[in-house]
Amino acid sequence: MSLVPMDSANMTLAVRNDAQKMRDFLAWAELRYSVYNQNCTQANMTAAGIASGDQDFVLAFIGDLNRIKTLASGVLPGNADDMHYNVNALLGLV
Repeated sequence: MSLVPMDSANMTLAVRNDAQKMRDFLAWAELRYSVYNQNCTQANMTAAGIASGDQDFVLAFIGDLNRIKTLASGVLPGNADDMHYNVNALLGLV
């Protein structure tokens, strides 16, 4: 592993790269929330054959995206949830 000196140029580059990554993530979260919130209603998921228990985790994930979107807009979300648990449940890791 090579070391990158932390001079002004390298620090500026690192911060810019990370800020771009965060901006991309926030845009992704907002877009996916909008799509899922509109299309993943319980009625639609039931019609698609998604089990009730799985629907709960899909809805929790949509709530997580909404919390990210809300926090990114400068407003504290009204509630919290364990996002790691929700994501792991959707990936079949719980």
